[in-house]
Amino acid sequence: MFNRCSTLLKRYLLLDAEHVRAPDADTWKLSVLRIILLIGVTLTSAIVLHSSYAAYQEGMYYVLYLTIGFSALLYATLGLRKGQIKLASASLTLTIVLAGLCILFFTIDIASARYGLLFFFTLPIILRLFYGNKAAMIGMFVNLIPFAVLINNEPIAPLFGIDITLPDTHTYLSSLIFMFFNFCLPMAVIRVMTSLESQSSLNLKQTKKMEKLVSRYQEIFNNGGTPSLFCDQQGKILQANKSARKLITQLPEPCQYIHQLFELNKPLSAGHRQKTHITGNPHATFELQSASLQLHKKQLIHCFDVSEATEHDRKFDAFKRQHFEKHYYDELTGLRNHHYWNSSVNQPVPANTQAVMLKLANLRDINLQYGYTQGDKAMARCAAQIQSALPASVSVYRLPGARFLVSCQHDSHQSKDFNAWLREKLPCAIQIDDNLVKLSQPLNWLGGFVHVTAPQSPSQVTESCAIALSQASSDKDFSQFDSNVVKLIRKDTQHRDKVKRLLDNRCLALWLQPQVS
Repeated sequence: MFNRCSTLLKRYLLLDAEHVRAPDADTWKLSVLRIILLIGVTLTSAIVLHSSYAAYQEGMYYVLYLTIGFSALLYATLGLRKGQIKLASASLTLTIVLAGLCILFFTIDIASARYGLLFFFTLPIILRLFYGNKAAMIGMFVNLIPFAVLINNEPIAPLFGIDITLPDTHTYLSSLIFMFFNFCLPMAVIRVMTSLESQSSLNLKQTKKMEKLVSRYQEIFNNGGTPSLFCDQQGKILQANKSARKLITQLPEPCQYIHQLFELNKPLSAGHRQKTHITGNPHATFELQSASLQLHKKQLIHCFDVSEATEHDRKFDAFKRQHFEKHYYDELTGLRNHHYWNSSVNQPVPANTQAVMLKLANLRDINLQYGYTQGDKAMARCAAQIQSALPASVSVYRLPGARFLVSCQHDSHQSKDFNAWLREKLPCAIQIDDNLVKLSQPLNWLGGFVHVTAPQSPSQVTESCAIALSQASSDKDFSQFDSNVVKLIRKDTQHRDKVKRLLDNRCLALWLQPQVS
């Protein structure tokens, strides 16, 4: 029974372990209020009953009103809860002030009146507990007034002529002062100190845990494989791990800022990587990433070494470029080849495009007369002269064999005008080295052209130009594509296939008549 009552009392006064360790100030403030009020109500109950009985016998009913009023105020304050701490602390402060004023102004005996002044001297402690340092300082300065009254040592005339002095008033007030100074205030201070000691113990444990965590993270930070820098907002290096310090030592001069260590093009932003390299060493490439620190105004920058990956990318890009050039460019002339024409355009040839397929008709004669090496040189020189003679708006491609493809969007000129203009630009002769003697070799050009009136695929344009070129001859060096020619070629092919089939089936016989002279 006793243990249960003790447990309930501790629970009510918030003295159990759970509330003592509570970090919020409202808990210990409510606990202090309940301790002061409960002790005050308990110890003053006997004084109130005895003084009320004596006042009733003396016919001093106003004393009954005062004692009943103070008791009601104490009990009402004691019933306030955690959400009403401000009201409860104000009620306690008011009770102390009113008690001191009543003793001072309604007691004739100077010795008893001094007890009222002592109540005022406890106000700075009460004000500090519930209202802070400023309120306590104000209470200290206000207490100069009761201190002056105490120094004057003269009785004050009763207010309104009311005297509450009873035969045992001195005993009542002595007991009240003893109770307040010996029990209420010390218990309040003990409660506050208990919370402070408990919080201090918890803080000490948390500090030790934090020190361990900081030591672990510091060790991880220092021994991390990725160079990391801890910088302020201006980029000044505050701390660097072991890997980052190795980077800093590579610089010939002392380094205090990150822009001295790396060549930065723009400020670092959280969550974004910036590729750069160490100052004075373009081969040491790094990607800098600023970590997003929400609770700090500093920057944690991780430096990822991507030098090897960058070198691999560079070699791979060079390989791709080499492969592209080998596949899409003619090795002999340096011009774009038929693969480029067919795949790089990758879109229909637009309307109003003039396409001409050129063929060097006498290249075979040059190869037979001077050799294939001189023939290749002649082709390369022809390609160079054609490319230099034509403007940038005209595209030139090298096709297999001794052929070139010239294409140009020609809106303002007719096909005949363009062909005549192209003939003037073509080289008429080429220099051939024959046994260290330069000979001028004339060039014969044949051309087949098509005027694209509607968008067509590159392969269709090439086929049309090839058909037109097949119709060119020495009499007609430039031939235009004609769809009727395609029909004739197909018809001739069908006839040839039919004759071959008849011959294979022995449906035809060849009879020769001898001619005799």
